[in-house]
Amino acid sequence: MPKRQSLTRGPNGYLIQGD
Repeated sequence: MPKRQSLTRGPNGYLIQGD
């Protein structure tokens, strides 16, 4: 999965913080 600096929506619907 690509790394992002912003918050992205996780597969379960919660927000995950990417590097």
